[in-house]
Amino acid sequence: MLEENTMERIMEREQMLVNTNSMSETINSLRNTLEMDNFGLKKDMEVVMLSTCKHAMNVKNVLAKEQDAIKKCQAADTDKRSFEEDLCTIKLKKTFTAAARESQQASRLLMTCCVLVIASGNSGSSFHLCSPTDKVKQRFQQQAESVKVEREQLRV
Repeated sequence: MLEENTMERIMEREQMLVNTNSMSETINSLRNTLEMDNFGLKKDMEVVMLSTCKHAMNVKNVLAKEQDAIKKCQAADTDKRSFEEDLCTIKLKKTFTAAARESQQASRLLMTCCVLVIASGNSGSSFHLCSPTDKVKQRFQQQAESVKVEREQLRV
């Protein structure tokens, strides 16, 4: 009986050893599978990180290009305003020059009329001397007003 008992124990222990070996093999297999999965995930993560870095660099480059374009647009806007102001100034000078020329012509005409009146012996009491220059002044004021309106429209 002792022998039977010992035999049963030995068999139980052998069975436990087989079960333990089987479990150990299963655990090792699972561990290997997990290690391979972990390695694959690390590789995938590296690929994603590289892709993310490339995308970030592309976004950074596009942003830099957009900022350069914005700066160029702002510079062009400033140049445009400067050119418009210069154009307005030139137009205003042209108007003043034309008005001054007309004023000189009117003055010459007036002087000629005065000389003719004096030469004819007429006292000039019936002759209105200010008429041509008043018209020139009036025309000059109208042109100046239209230039002011045009300048205001350009600023808006």
